[in-house]
Amino acid sequence: MKSASFVFDWVFGILLLFMGTIFIIGSSLGGILLIATSLLYLPPVANFISSKTKKQISKGAKALVALILFITFYIVTS
Repeated sequence: MKSASFVFDWVFGILLLFMGTIFIIGSSLGGILLIATSLLYLPPVANFISSKTKKQISKGAKALVALILFITFYIVTS
């Protein structure tokens, strides 16, 4: 199950990063929000954050932050 989560994090992170680079042309703040969300999910960045804070980011915390950033993204781009 851990490998499925790892693959999901990579796919979701890269997808959001790609979408953020596209949206940054039309709405720079919206693109930055998507890129920030993608950084939460990319395993190298998550590992870096964990090593600096000495705490593991839980899936619930990632989902909550992603939800808040998505809502903010929607408000900014609409």
